[in-house]
Amino acid sequence: MQDPDASMVDKHEDTERLPMTTGVSSGLSRLLQDSPTGPSSVERPTAAETTRDTVCSRSIIDQSIAATCPCRTPVLLDMSRCDQTDLELLDWLNKSVTLVKTVPGLSSLPAADRTLLLSAAWKELVILYMAQSHFNFEFLIPQSGLDELAQKLSGPGTIPIRHGQCCIHWSWIEGIPTLRSVEQLRFILHKFREIRPDGKEYALLRVLLLFNADLRGLTSSTSVEAANERIHTALMEYENTCYPRDPLRLSHLLLLLPGVRGFSTKVFENLFFKHLTRDMNVEGVLAEMLRD
Repeated sequence: MQDPDASMVDKHEDTERLPMTTGVSSGLSRLLQDSPTGPSSVERPTAAETTRDTVCSRSIIDQSIAATCPCRTPVLLDMSRCDQTDLELLDWLNKSVTLVKTVPGLSSLPAADRTLLLSAAWKELVILYMAQSHFNFEFLIPQSGLDELAQKLSGPGTIPIRHGQCCIHWSWIEGIPTLRSVEQLRFILHKFREIRPDGKEYALLRVLLLFNADLRGLTSSTSVEAANERIHTALMEYENTCYPRDPLRLSHLLLLLPGVRGFSTKVFENLFFKHLTRDMNVEGVLAEMLRD
């Protein structure tokens, strides 16, 4: 007898083939309309601005130190193809919300628990969508304005200022994307491409990541843990049926998940979504989409 959770994963795979514009939530629509880099209002930098940004200038940040270590080299998402990238990113958020609303075991949970589970796992879900879509991204290493970048990403008042200068090195601030973090993310995506999971495996892994019974504040932890065990069993049975000659495939897939979970959510948000959500964080956007 087919597991009901696994059956619903099959239906969810079908819904992922629909265009993003179908059934898009009001919260997501507002992001598309209001985003300064949205399809209807993309502002390209002028040649003078590009030149100014790529030429080293006097900065509070020690450029020689930043250039010597990947963990101290800040990066920005290359927005030269921002139209397509933004649509993909917003599409994956929309699919994540749809997943929470439709998968049995999640749709029946209290609204607060569903919001908590999605808030904790949205980054992992998007990374899996990136891997499944063979998503590629380029980045830029800014040569000026690093202090302004640190202030912008960290929020006002989080960096102590003395006589107009930062009192601490910017790379110590949580959430600033660096060359090291980009290398880490690309390594994670590369490992998925090596194993080449199929659509059913990706769908089961996403649901497995969502059912996290260890979250603080979860009121239905028993139900979530039971659902997690059912999904794990469904994945194991699927591997035994479809890949009988690869007995280690399940282990290899599950070993990818700690790297996905361990990647900094704040770094991920600042690298890919900060220009879209602006003053809101992704968790706030997703909570609004769940209410729609």
